[in-house]
Amino acid sequence: MPDELTPEEDLANNPPPPTNVHVVDASVHSIELAWDPPPPVDVPHGYSDRVVAYRIYRRVGGQLEFRPLAETPELRYVDSQVDPGQTYEYIISSIREMNVEGSRSDPPAIADIPSG
Repeated sequence: MPDELTPEEDLANNPPPPTNVHVVDASVHSIELAWDPPPPVDVPHGYSDRVVAYRIYRRVGGQLEFRPLAETPELRYVDSQVDPGQTYEYIISSIREMNVEGSRSDPPAIADIPSG
């Protein structure tokens, strides 16, 4: 079994995820998400510090895997493709220059859509 990377070794290769991913508002029509940019990286690393976009992943109640939903340069996103009575979970990664994607946020932001 290979040794796990230390947090410093992981940061040298993988940009950190955004922080404070949370649901701002949820209605029968949409879910609004917001987050804070990733923290600065203090260890030597081989990727750009400049975030060019954020990739939003979504998992609908009952699904095992998160699937890519959208990309945005903003610190907010509105998911308007929601169904009443469903639970949605979101995680987000940062995309750096040269299309380097970082780790995904954890824990997921969760929204329950009312049943109409």
